[in-house]
Formats: sequence, structure tokens, C-alpha cells
Amino acid sequence: MVIYNSRNYKDLLDEAPGAYKDIDQVVDTLTEIGMTRPAARLLPLAVIKGKD
Repeated sequence: MVIYNSRNYKDLLDEAPGAYKDIDQVVDTLTEIGMTRPAARLLPLAVIKGKD
């Protein structure tokens, strides 16, 4: 569920989904080169965004 509390739709447009990498690809790459190893998969419960 997504809840918005904003009177101005422009406040909601500053995040570009294409700007973020697929986390599974990042973890796989870092695991392949020996930099890290996966330990747990976490899921976000909420995102709180404040105004500047």
C-alpha cells in the first residue's frame, strides 16, 4: 500500500525509479568478485520522506 499526503504532485516526482540499480545484480556482482557475501534479505516496512 502506498499513501501520499501532498497537495502538490511535484513533491512526488523527484524520485526516478531508473536511477536505482537492481540490488540482486549488485549483490551478485560483489559476491562473484569476492568483495562480500549475502547474509540476509531485508524488506522495507515504510519510507518516510521529509521536505527540504
